[in-house]
Amino acid sequence: DPPQRPSSGEKKRILTVARLHPIKELPTLLRGLAVLNRSRDDFLLDIVGDGESRPDLESLAHRLGLQRQVTFHGFQPTATVAGFMRRSNVFVLSSRSENCPCAVLEALTSGLPVVSSDVGGVREIVPKHMGALFPVGDEEALAGSLSSVLDRLDSYDQFEIAAYARANFSREVVGVQIDEAYNRVLAS
Repeated sequence: DPPQRPSSGEKKRILTVARLHPIKELPTLLRGLAVLNRSRDDFLLDIVGDGESRPDLESLAHRLGLQRQVTFHGFQPTATVAGFMRRSNVFVLSSRSENCPCAVLEALTSGLPVVSSDVGGVREIVPKHMGALFPVGDEEALAGSLSSVLDRLDSYDQFEIAAYARANFSREVVGVQIDEAYNRVLAS
């Protein structure tokens, strides 16, 4: 299905897909949104995922006055997550530790610009012109990065982002790379 991004005048949709666990550093995301909320109110955050931190995160969102902007959707099947990706404008990852996060690859494949903490291999998979990085745990920097991306949504080419992701991270491409690596080892 083609993306069904919000049109101008509608609130911009921010998406995160994560296990609700302390390592995902979602309090930084919520606090960053509270900072962002001081200067703009044109966004909504969809949190897809579940876990032990959910009650604390829901309570924090309420204390920060974000209950109208943040929706917790719980665990969702893959097809539903794909639907969230198609309806979103930007993907955000606030983790304090990652390697090569699948949710970021899925967001890129869906044509979404990515705002992410600068962890693990994210710097290697998200080109500067396809999103923004911020220091781990820095809610002010997260708010600034997110605001910048939201202000420039029209400058992101969703087809270019999706093509980049498919050309570099699809099963076919990665499968060939793994096969070539095994063949080199076996040949030596």
